[in-house]
Amino acid sequence: MTTSGPHSAESPTTRRPLPGDGSSVVPSFAPTPAPAGYVEPPRHWWSPGQSWRETRWGTLDLLVTIPVLLAAVGLTAVLGSFLAGDVATVVALIGGALVWVAVPVLAVRLRGTGSLRHDLGFEFRAADLGLGALGFIGASFVVYLFTLLALAATGQEQPVGNTGFVRDAADRPVVAVAVALLVGLIVPIGEELFFRGLVLRAVTKSRGIVVGSIVSWFVFTLGHFQGGTWEEILVLYTSIGALGIVLTALTLWTGRLGPSIVTHIILNSLATAFAIFGWG
Repeated sequence: MTTSGPHSAESPTTRRPLPGDGSSVVPSFAPTPAPAGYVEPPRHWWSPGQSWRETRWGTLDLLVTIPVLLAAVGLTAVLGSFLAGDVATVVALIGGALVWVAVPVLAVRLRGTGSLRHDLGFEFRAADLGLGALGFIGASFVVYLFTLLALAATGQEQPVGNTGFVRDAADRPVVAVAVALLVGLIVPIGEELFFRGLVLRAVTKSRGIVVGSIVSWFVFTLGHFQGGTWEEILVLYTSIGALGIVLTALTLWTGRLGPSIVTHIILNSLATAFAIFGWG
């Protein structure tokens, strides 16, 4: 029994004679070819069976990695304190920024496939510039809205930002240039690699996409701790947390880090420029 057209292969109900008994039949399970022009829809990167799950790092690795990362940042600051003036500041900034980049890279090299693109979604496309710009607009609106709510809830008049050290560098040209490059470019790349790359995917592997998103958002928010009154800390965490929601959504939507990195770079660069030039 045959048919014509793109579905000419035998269907599951096609009858075949059993050996030695022409009257008996068994079902055939030969796959039916897809219609001409059909394109298989892409699966999300967190779907079961995706190749990135072949990586060996997971939640346990993060429990070891995060304290090591924080210790490395602290050690860099201590070493920088032995130097004088601007040099100390630049060394501390460079060391701290490079740690955020080094940890995901080492995780991929030692416990992954060796590919940042494969393991963490570190990929850029031309469209990411536009998506990142749209992400910046969306993030600005969301952060502004959540910050207003937090200010109203705490009775604060204005938020306390986390760019104090940037303002301190405004009258020191060497430090100001170093701060602009590091905070505006290197830090966004490193943080996206770590929080939306390593943390998000490591937890998602074992706990699912919902838990992975919540944990990466929570760790990202806590990573921007700054001293102050509880009201000031609450307002700061609210604004940082709102930003984390948008960056996580961009990563989940596109399946790569390019758009969230572009959004993060725009935000950090503008915040740095406002702080250095005293625009706000």
